[in-house]
Amino acid sequence: MITLMRNLLAIAALCVAATLATAAPLRTEDREFLEDAGSVRVAASLQFNDEIPDDLLPALSADRYLRLSEIATLVVHAPAHAVLAAASRPSIRVIEIIDDDMEERVAKILHALHMIGLQQGVIHQLGALNISLGVQRVRLNTHRSAEQTMQRALEHLVRRRQIPVVLSLGNDGPAPDLVNPWALAKGVIAAAAAGVDGKELWSGSSRFKPGAGAGHDVFAAHGYLSIGPWAAGTPKTNAMLEAEKKVNLTKIVGEGNEKLYRVDSGTSYAAAEITRAICQIHQAVHLLRLQASATSPLDGTLPQFVRGYIDTGVDASHPAFKNRLADRTPMNGGLPVKFSASRRQALHQFVRGGARLDLSYGPQIVLALLKHAAKPVPNTNSDETGYGFVSRGLVADALRELTYVDFINLFSLETGARLASLQKQAASLSDPLFLPDEVSKLGAYCDGYDLVLMLRVP
Repeated sequence: MITLMRNLLAIAALCVAATLATAAPLRTEDREFLEDAGSVRVAASLQFNDEIPDDLLPALSADRYLRLSEIATLVVHAPAHAVLAAASRPSIRVIEIIDDDMEERVAKILHALHMIGLQQGVIHQLGALNISLGVQRVRLNTHRSAEQTMQRALEHLVRRRQIPVVLSLGNDGPAPDLVNPWALAKGVIAAAAAGVDGKELWSGSSRFKPGAGAGHDVFAAHGYLSIGPWAAGTPKTNAMLEAEKKVNLTKIVGEGNEKLYRVDSGTSYAAAEITRAICQIHQAVHLLRLQASATSPLDGTLPQFVRGYIDTGVDASHPAFKNRLADRTPMNGGLPVKFSASRRQALHQFVRGGARLDLSYGPQIVLALLKHAAKPVPNTNSDETGYGFVSRGLVADALRELTYVDFINLFSLETGARLASLQKQAASLSDPLFLPDEVSKLGAYCDGYDLVLMLRVP
């Protein structure tokens, strides 16, 4: 009996130790690193379960820090022994060590995300946020790029601030399992790069190892031999000049204008294409909201779509951004629209019947409509191109084809028999949810008049 009790106690002790190890805020190798570093100053991110304790900063003796109150996170440069001591605090959730050469960029991006969260709906109402930055190949899978902290900040914007966020998946293909860890945040849309027609995956596009893509929202978009603005006078690489010949850039932009454009490949360009495609979804949802509003007239102006970009810089004087920079006095207003009483009546019949509808714009409806528009990329799987290829043209096609049954499936909060009844009611309406002319106007606005907010990170 005594032997049995000793064995049981030993097993219990092992279970407790395993639980503590699992719950520990520091990875074993990071704890050993801090123990060895002693008084050497290191960069670290400290995540808290709730608020950041007021007495922590003095205890850390940090010579520089970034306080992110919205996500209860503190990024510091402090003595290793002080960071190690902080790990014993019960309010600490996670401590990440950040490589020295990543510290400044991580801090700049986190600060930008923090400011976006504070400003959303107050200064700017972002329709989508595009991040074309990631982790260097040598840092992938090292757990020293603040990936948990970055994911926490991004998930906060998606979940709490309701901002659709698009991140580039990385340019480290074709070898699998080299994806940008920042793009793995829950709710974030990750972009893979494909050809302009969506029939070919770019070889350099990062992809998951088999089976690892499940649970992540990935789309492919045009990022192979993509044409975009280029600062005049900035040298181009030989690879870019060769790419210009492949697409015949002169024919596309006109002789003499080549210096203003570049042809290049990368998932950053694919992410930008997805962000631009989201504009039509933003405008379409707000058109539905206006049509469904019983107290408004049969016309109005849709909210401006502002697409935010966190990137290394932009030539603000480029013609592509003329009158479109959201942090300056914009010349472009929102899109004016008109519709008939019968179109309002079609939506109101569901409301009068007591149907619970959610016509709010946010990440959920963006994801649903992108999935509705996506087409498979031949000879690829979900670990490479996710839900498939999307473009502005495919999103426009999807909007034209939406029925009132689709409307109920997308926006209704009902389930079971109540949902089935609404679907049957919607099936009796033969008109499309959006008229062709409406979709064309939404597309024209998004192509030429939406606003851009550029946030530069060195």
